[in-house]
Amino acid sequence: MKFLVKLPRVSLTRAASRAVFASAALTLLSGCGDDLDRDSAAQLITTTAAPEGIHHDFGRAVFQCLLDNGYLNANIMGASLTPEGQPLFRSMEFSSYRGESGFALTQPMMFKDVKVTGITDMTGQGSDAPKRIEFSASYTFPGIPPESAAFQCMSQAPQSITGTVVTQKYDDGWRITSWEIPQFK
Repeated sequence: MKFLVKLPRVSLTRAASRAVFASAALTLLSGCGDDLDRDSAAQLITTTAAPEGIHHDFGRAVFQCLLDNGYLNANIMGASLTPEGQPLFRSMEFSSYRGESGFALTQPMMFKDVKVTGITDMTGQGSDAPKRIEFSASYTFPGIPPESAAFQCMSQAPQSITGTVVTQKYDDGWRITSWEIPQFK
């Protein structure tokens, strides 16, 4: 005796459509990790060193502290780096008229406590298009030993910045291609 079990055609179609839908959903969701959201943008900024050679205006108090602690020499033109200051700072600028001092560190600053305040698709081309990311953050000086007088001097500067970075997606992920930070020259 043969038993022929007939399943309703509707339930096979529903089961098949559920499987297809689930597979499609997983495929779509797996690609979402490639888009740049606020958390991944903050992580990118945190793990990317600030551009080298930029001068940051740390202000008159930092300049005076570095001068008092032997990292700078005062001269008729303003100041110059001493042998103690040369391992920490690549170059410096000082304007006695404006009371501003700019230093370029030998090792770039790193950002921490990054808060992304906005992400804009620059071209309207979708998830792989260049992004403009607005953020606020504080920064650290990895090349200056925390126990040094120079670190104490640099810590007198305002420790927060706001800025914008532009990112581009490459085959290995997102990279920062430009920085726009008003406090940096």
